[in-house]
Amino acid sequence: MTDDRNNNQAKIYDRQGQIRKTMYKVIKRINPDQQCKRLILRPNGNIIINNVDQGEFALLRDSKLYVNCQNFISIPKDFEETEFTVYEGDIDGFHFLPYGKGVFKSKTERFEGFFADGFACDLCTLEKSQLSSKIKCYYSWGQKHGKYEEENNNQLIQGFFENDLKQGLFTEKQKTAGKQEYKYYKNGIMQNFDGQTYDNQQKKLSTTTRYLFNHQDYSINNFTFKGLYYGEWLNQLIVDYYLQLVIDYYKDSLAESIYHLNTIECQDIFSSQMIAKDSKPIIPPKLLEINCLISDIKKLIFIMNVDRVHFLVLVCQNQQLFLLNSQKNILQDKIILQKVVKIIPSISKAKNNSEKLKIVEVGQQHNNFDCGIHSIYNTLLQYKYCDKKVNEIDYQATKKMMEKLRIHVKNVLINDYAHLLPQISDSKQNHRY
Repeated sequence: MTDDRNNNQAKIYDRQGQIRKTMYKVIKRINPDQQCKRLILRPNGNIIINNVDQGEFALLRDSKLYVNCQNFISIPKDFEETEFTVYEGDIDGFHFLPYGKGVFKSKTERFEGFFADGFACDLCTLEKSQLSSKIKCYYSWGQKHGKYEEENNNQLIQGFFENDLKQGLFTEKQKTAGKQEYKYYKNGIMQNFDGQTYDNQQKKLSTTTRYLFNHQDYSINNFTFKGLYYGEWLNQLIVDYYLQLVIDYYKDSLAESIYHLNTIECQDIFSSQMIAKDSKPIIPPKLLEINCLISDIKKLIFIMNVDRVHFLVLVCQNQQLFLLNSQKNILQDKIILQKVVKIIPSISKAKNNSEKLKIVEVGQQHNNFDCGIHSIYNTLLQYKYCDKKVNEIDYQATKKMMEKLRIHVKNVLINDYAHLLPQISDSKQNHRY
C-alpha cells in the first residue's frame, strides 16, 4: 500500500520510478557531534540542503542548491540551465546565493569556479560532455571577461573576451591537420585581419559592465546593484525601481488616491542642486494635471535626492505639506518645504501657509548611508496607511529593521521573495503586511 502511494506521488511530479524519501523536521539534536542535514525552502522555489552547524553563520558551507526557478541570477551566461540544475559549494547565508568555490551541474554540463555575491568571477571552467569540449575563461559578474581557451577533440581556440564579447585576436588550431587560423574581433564582430601582431595578454581590462534587471524605463547594472550591499549608499535608480514595483502593485486599489513623483521627476522640477542653488522650479505637464486633481487626491508623494547627497520624502495631504527626513536638519528642512510648496498653488496661495508646512518626527538613521532605505520605508507606510493622516503614522524604525528592508529589496530584485511588501518588524503590531 505504501509503495503504491509513493508511486502515485512520483507520477504527480511526472518523474515515474523515482520514490520520494521521507523528510523529517529537526526539533532537537540529541548528539551534537552527529552530522545532521537542514532543508531550506526559498520563495523562488530553490531548495538548499546543508549541514546543521552550531549557531547561525553568514556562510553555509558544503551546501547543495537545487535550482527550481527560471532565470536564476547566479547561472553563468554560458551554462545551459535545465530542470536538473544543481549547485554544490558554499552559499551566502543572507541572500542564499553562491559565494566562494562552487560547481553548477546539469546532465550534460559542469561549470566550476569562484563566486562573489552570487556571480561567477575569476578563472572558471565549463565542460560540455556532448561536445567533448572544455572551456577555461576568466569571468566577472557571471560573464566572460578576460583570457579564453576552448579545447575539443578537433581544435584548440584561444582568445580574449571583454564584457562577454570577443575582443582582439583569436587563434584556431586544428589538432589533426596542424593548421592554424587567425581571426580578429571588435566588440564581438569579426573584422578583417591585417596580419599585425596582437598581444591580448598585455591588454588592460576595464571593470565589466552588465545590466542585471529591467522594468519599464529602469535598468539596473552591476555598479548600481552594489549599492544594496550593507554599508553602501543606495543609488536613486534602485529607489525608483523598487518603488515603481510598489506603485504597480497598488495601481488597481489606489490608482486615483495616491500620486507619486520619483527622484528623477523631482530633479526635473527642482534641479539636482535644490539647496545649493536658488533656481526656479520647472512645472511639467504631469504636475499641472496633478494640481488640477489635488482636492481629490489622498496623498501626493515626493521622494527626493536632495543635492544628490541625501534622500527624503515629502507628502501633500489635506492642504498640508509634510516632510519626513531620517537625518533631521531643521534649517535645511524648512528651506526644502518652502521650495516645494511653491509648486502646490492650493497651499502656497493660502493665508498663513507656513502653518501648513510640517516636519514629522520619523525614525532617524544611525549612519550616513541608510537615507535611501529609510525613504523607501517611509514611502511604503504612506501606501499601507493611505487613509491615515501622515503625522499620525508610527514611523518607528530600528537599525535592524532597515537592515532587513535592505535585504528584502535585494531579494525582490533577484526574484527571491514571497511578497513584494516586506515584513521587517519583529513586533506583530508594527507594520507587518
